[in-house]
Amino acid sequence: MSYGGKHIVFVYGTLKTGLRNHEVMTNPHEGLAKFLGSGETVLRYPMVVNEEFHVPFLLHREGEGEHIEGELYQVDDAKLSSLDHLEGHPHFYQRLVTRVKTSGKDFPPTVTSLADAGSVVEAWTYFIMSFRQELLDLPKLKSYSSTVIYKVAPEEMERRRLKLRMFVRGSS
Repeated sequence: MSYGGKHIVFVYGTLKTGLRNHEVMTNPHEGLAKFLGSGETVLRYPMVVNEEFHVPFLLHREGEGEHIEGELYQVDDAKLSSLDHLEGHPHFYQRLVTRVKTSGKDFPPTVTSLADAGSVVEAWTYFIMSFRQELLDLPKLKSYSSTVIYKVAPEEMERRRLKLRMFVRGSS
């Protein structure tokens, strides 16, 4: 969530450490981000991956699916704006507050003023709100990882984003 120009963000997909969009988190020219630790959502949500796009969709359907595993970051306003742009907020993914239980194994003791390891924090999380119902028929994941890491030219990425939005929403 937000406090004094700082925000807590929960990432569960390609923004996680070692995955293809993690460079957005580490690029200081797009704002600052500090890794806080791992966690999982308090509520269950369906997270699915479409084979054509190889990206996770976190569908806003509380109580279905799994407790989603991911990473928590503290970000500044500039980084949050960069993340909003990447995720297409508010037109594609929407950023909503989610309750996340922190993992005691790697949550740094330096952030105990924010939350003790193993406690629940509120964090911004990107969801797809409007989606094709058949996405709920795909296998539901608890954690996303990828063995395919690749770079895509900006114009190709924009073409894929447009195609992805049409696919998820059912537009032609």
